[in-house]
Amino acid sequence: MQIHFRDMDASEAMESLLREKLEGLAQIEPRATSCHVVIEPTDKRHRHGTIHRITVRLAVPGDELVVSRESGEDHSHEDPYVALRDAVDALRRQVVERNRMRRGA
Repeated sequence: MQIHFRDMDASEAMESLLREKLEGLAQIEPRATSCHVVIEPTDKRHRHGTIHRITVRLAVPGDELVVSRESGEDHSHEDPYVALRDAVDALRRQVVERNRMRRGA
């Protein structure tokens, strides 16, 4: 798992939370070959400060699943930790759906 903080200081708390959430995906998709996460500020500003973009790429045999969330997409995303949680949740849904389709269910 690679986690990059682009154009901002690294956050141990955010990295720890991210690792914890992504490790749960390994149980759903143990064949994943890599996971790359980029956390970066956008050019956009919000009344509470900088808006952050979270992009997660999960490589699985024959495919790559990509999710991107910005902390300002709606009011609940004013906190980058919420955007992080939502990005991982969206990725989890993609993995579950991909596995369901692969099984033909």
